[in-house]
Amino acid sequence: MRGTQVIECPRCTGRFMFFRSTNPLIDSCGFESYGLACKECGIGLAGIIDPSDEKLLLTEVEGETPNASTLAPHSIFFRPSTRARSLG
Repeated sequence: MRGTQVIECPRCTGRFMFFRSTNPLIDSCGFESYGLACKECGIGLAGIIDPSDEKLLLTEVEGETPNASTLAPHSIFFRPSTRARSLG
């Protein structure tokens, strides 16, 4: 199914399903952006869809779990966790 993928938390390596939105938030740089929490450890995660391969790229977020109304500007993605990854 397009838009569905297994993702892995960069902190605890917990794995869970991610489903892309039919009405996604597009940030100021044109990236499809998401905010969510790990279902295992609860850490806040922010991510964008990589337009080259359609995979979700994640990074840890300090503080509260991001969502469509609290996602910071695109600059948060210039400082990704060294452990951030997407499963292919």
